[in-house]
Amino acid sequence: MRPPQIPIMPFVVLALLVWPTALAPRRLKQLAFAIWLAGGVVLCSFGLVRLSAARSAGAGVWLALTLGLAAGAAKSVLILVATSRRNIARLDALPGPMRPIRVYDARSWTVIGAMTAVAVGLNLGWIPLSLVARGGVNIAIGTALILSSFTYISHG
Repeated sequence: MRPPQIPIMPFVVLALLVWPTALAPRRLKQLAFAIWLAGGVVLCSFGLVRLSAARSAGAGVWLALTLGLAAGAAKSVLILVATSRRNIARLDALPGPMRPIRVYDARSWTVIGAMTAVAVGLNLGWIPLSLVARGGVNIAIGTALILSSFTYISHG
């Protein structure tokens, strides 16, 4: 069994807090895209590792992968694209360069913190789900983040 991974999001937040320069709204949108995309890629990779480890579950692995992708696509379209658009509008309304921690508002940071806590719970096994279910949840959240991250490119 592999040792648990250390969550990187707290380190990202710390880096944004101590970053010494202000960024223009356009750069903040690029940063928002990069963080959203990176989070999605990390979570999808965790999901794929879990599903690969549970490959003896046979059809259950494929079902978890399919449901995870479908749920992630739905969450992206129904929830996270709107969240990204609201953040883009907020960033466009900024009066000028801001500290990088302003890349998201307090509400978004709260949601990111909650999603990070769920991911940590899944990765450390604190949330009692099977390996297949944990992999499917990671795929779903990661897919939603990846797909919705491109809103920052298309509307930025």
